[in-house]
Amino acid sequence: MRISNLIALITAYVATSVEANYTGEVVHKVLKSGQTFHIANDLEHFSIQLLHKKLLFTARDFYVIDCKLITSIVGTVATYLVILTQLIHRNES
Repeated sequence: MRISNLIALITAYVATSVEANYTGEVVHKVLKSGQTFHIANDLEHFSIQLLHKKLLFTARDFYVIDCKLITSIVGTVATYLVILTQLIHRNES
């Protein structure tokens, strides 16, 4: 998988999580508007569920897939490249 595909995928996950977490607030505002709905009870339960449990994408619950993952990957690759170049430079001397 190319790194650009991975970044695009993680960006889509983060955007989806942000919007899904905002949905609870929107449903709650609609309920507080004073209009009556025949499904108001269901909307209230849905709103409470969304407000108390945030949507996160995970890899089998080992780690959360978000922007911190990209930072970790870049940091790890940079560290290994520095170590590799030091070892190559030492062997050439």
